[in-house]
Amino acid sequence: MVFCSLIALGTYIFDAYYFMIHAIHETDPGRFE
Repeated sequence: MVFCSLIALGTYIFDAYYFMIHAIHETDPGRFE
């Protein structure tokens, strides 16, 4: 039960992080060059 919620939380955090990186990359492409 706890393990499943932990996976869900990790997936949510990863998706949010991934979205944030792409949003920053769209607004400021030179940062990750």
